[in-house]
Amino acid sequence: MKIQVDRDSVCMGDDVLPHETEFDVPEDMTVKDFFGFLEKGRYLPSVQGNNVAWELRNRNGEQGVYFTKTGEIIHLDAVLKETLRGMNEPPLFVLLYHSTPEAYYISKENR
Repeated sequence: MKIQVDRDSVCMGDDVLPHETEFDVPEDMTVKDFFGFLEKGRYLPSVQGNNVAWELRNRNGEQGVYFTKTGEIIHLDAVLKETLRGMNEPPLFVLLYHSTPEAYYISKENR
């Protein structure tokens, strides 16, 4: 399954190149497997202190969250393909950067 992925920049130097890319992933890939895939491929930048949250979203809303310091993943067993139900456009996932886990929870409360 081909998916488009884009992510937030984490600093000015990270803005030099675009982050949108296409990945070919298995149709049964879970959110947990996807974050592992992104880490292994070094798609997610290393951030000093390694205590950030990456929120995975698509047009259907939040699909998962990865807390880099603890390795905790919210919705870890969700299957990526199933999160795309009802979409006719090409599959696009966006990773939103939160500088701390607390910043993620504040952002979620303010929606």
